[in-house]
Amino acid sequence: MLQKGLLFFLAICLLTASGGVSLSEQASRRDRRSIKQRFFDEDGGPLPAPSPLSRYYQEGTLLAAVEDEEHAREIAELYGIELVSAKNGLALFHTELDVMELIHLGRENGWPHVQPNWLYRAF
Repeated sequence: MLQKGLLFFLAICLLTASGGVSLSEQASRRDRRSIKQRFFDEDGGPLPAPSPLSRYYQEGTLLAAVEDEEHAREIAELYGIELVSAKNGLALFHTELDVMELIHLGRENGWPHVQPNWLYRAF
């Protein structure tokens, strides 16, 4: 009798926690796309962050892995952006243009990869 009461209590708790929606309904509401489909395009490149996420990268700043300063200058010329510095294999660029639009432009034209300067917070 105690086991039946405990099972009944557990069932009530689960239904209450799910808002009265069955587990099969909850599963059908989930995004069925794989992680690769949700975060990467057909070519395997990362999808740009949606505009609400723009606050998570520094506006007007791009980064790229480079071999040397000359390689960084070539990237800056391709994208029409300003080279700020190139040290230790990392180039920092500044632009007044939209960062994500530049990344799309580079991907469409097969230019070297640049990325936003992502902001990370530990909290």
